[in-house]
Amino acid sequence: MSESNSTAHRGRWIPVLTALLMVVCLAPYLGYALEVPARVLAIGDSHAGYEGLDARLAAFPPPGPESQGAKTPNRVFHGPDGAPLPFQTVSEVEEFLRTANVVDVQLIGEGVTKPKRILLEAGGVQARAKFGYYDFKGQGEKLADGTTEMYFQDSYKADMAGYVLSRLLGMEMVPPAVARQVEGQDGIVQIWIEDLTSYESWIQDGNSGQPASLYFQRQVKDMKTFDLLIRNIDRHSRNINWDNDWNLWLIDHTRSLAKDATLRKEDSFKGCSRGLFQAIRGLSKSDLEAALGPYLGGFEIKALLKRRDKLVKMIEGQIKKQGEDRILFNYGDAPPGLVISYDESAELAPHGAAAKSAG
Repeated sequence: MSESNSTAHRGRWIPVLTALLMVVCLAPYLGYALEVPARVLAIGDSHAGYEGLDARLAAFPPPGPESQGAKTPNRVFHGPDGAPLPFQTVSEVEEFLRTANVVDVQLIGEGVTKPKRILLEAGGVQARAKFGYYDFKGQGEKLADGTTEMYFQDSYKADMAGYVLSRLLGMEMVPPAVARQVEGQDGIVQIWIEDLTSYESWIQDGNSGQPASLYFQRQVKDMKTFDLLIRNIDRHSRNINWDNDWNLWLIDHTRSLAKDATLRKEDSFKGCSRGLFQAIRGLSKSDLEAALGPYLGGFEIKALLKRRDKLVKMIEGQIKKQGEDRILFNYGDAPPGLVISYDESAELAPHGAAAKSAG
């Protein structure tokens, strides 16, 4: 190659390198979190966990509501026809789930617990819901990842307790649910979130990645913190779902809140919102007994409180080590600085791709 050609070749890279340098310098002020794609989800089988799903999810997230100082997106519930349901509050959703007539029942056809999808109707309003009724407890159950759970449960009662606890913590990621009977069976009736994208559907459809928002990444951190608290042993690609506004929806907590007081996979913690941390720290025994008593026994609640204490101690230790702004965040805040991570094996599903209903 001649010297002139070599000089021209190098010259072509100058604008690219200049633009990249400008992005790196300006990213913290624009509210961006610069992230090169990382491994999104470890999929060894249908119940693969979420190791590697933390904030290393996307490159150049677009300015979302958090970078504009706006509130996070509203969570809107829809009917089977796609039209928004007329509920203004979560309490109204719960009342509908509790009192509406069951007009149709169908087996979903997947999962160990064989949940059902039901159609509810009241006052001319129709909405779908999931009905879970499985209730099993055992000891020494071996899990798909090779570990063994001494105190194992797979129960609609734990699922219901998980929802109630999420409300105590001020979380909106778990769909509204109530305890009621369907066809003579006790169980949980949980609103069906229409038109979702799941990690499983994204993988199966072979989608290539597009940027995720910082809002989504922060929800993932709160999800992991919640799973540590409830000792969820079954977070996998089918129960991590999001809607077209990047709202994360967490379902299926039947295998959680057992009597084991240890924190499972502590290294999954990468930070959490200040509101969630404060709510976890503020949980009291009396509040938990009153709210969760119908679904959990005394040993389960005692174990939950012990996990709470360990989780709070761990988070406080991380704050002391790394600084509060590196561990805690407010939805709406710009990131404290530039974070760069890289794993060439990852891609994220396109926004709104592989739409699929899930309950």
